[in-house]
Amino acid sequence: MTRPLLLAMAVLIGLLGTAQVYNGSFENAANDPDLSGWTPVCPCSDPQSSLDVPGGTGIWSVDVTAEDPFDNQCLCVVTYDLVQDIPWLTPGSSTLSYWTKGHGGNGPPATVKVAYYSVGSAPSLTTPWGEGDYDTVWTYHEDPFYWDGVFPSSDSLFVLIAAGAASGGALHANFDAIEIISLSTAIGVGLPTERPAFRPNPVQDRIWIDLHEPPSSVELIDALGRTTPLGFIHAAGTLEVDLNSAAPGMCMLLLRSGDGMRIVRFLKN
Repeated sequence: MTRPLLLAMAVLIGLLGTAQVYNGSFENAANDPDLSGWTPVCPCSDPQSSLDVPGGTGIWSVDVTAEDPFDNQCLCVVTYDLVQDIPWLTPGSSTLSYWTKGHGGNGPPATVKVAYYSVGSAPSLTTPWGEGDYDTVWTYHEDPFYWDGVFPSSDSLFVLIAAGAASGGALHANFDAIEIISLSTAIGVGLPTERPAFRPNPVQDRIWIDLHEPPSSVELIDALGRTTPLGFIHAAGTLEVDLNSAAPGMCMLLLRSGDGMRIVRFLKN
């Protein structure tokens, strides 16, 4: 990876603050395909924009070619295909979430992880690979991890995307909605597994969320990575939030309450 590219990525990620992966939805605010912020490191991964997406994540995903283990020109030092530097991540507890869609035979499976990494060398494990995805349907993953803030000075902290491996490189894998949520400000607070229903999606100016009890706070992370506390109205089991301030693109609301934090992901028009 060249120094100008690293600097460019640092500028892009600098827009993000400390909230989420830059361009984890692989599209821009105009809903056009966009792979900026991601760097291919395997010569045959051939990342392409794809209209194949899980519901509610936008219009575009990224399609990555699986590595051929019998082709020395295509097999990387380790199984990874796209990377993104994440120097903004703060020590503490975080959650890595993402959607994957394997194409029925990728081995090892398609997956995403956070790792310490130097270009051309094997990454040190930070988040486990988990089960990954062999399925031919979109599968959602949510992997909690803890980072102590210490790693070798020669390495950087990256998000790694791996399409897996397949003989002949005939298989692919799709990825979408890659996000990291830092829980450092909510240590000891659990994450409820349920995700509240909401409407509409995409959102124009307001969103309504089914929530029995009012939250203690609502925080917006918009498509530019800006983090903003928001006011809200709660009545008759429905939470109403004004989203006129949100930049267009993939956004998140963090709903904090006494029993944990709920996350609502939506597309802002």
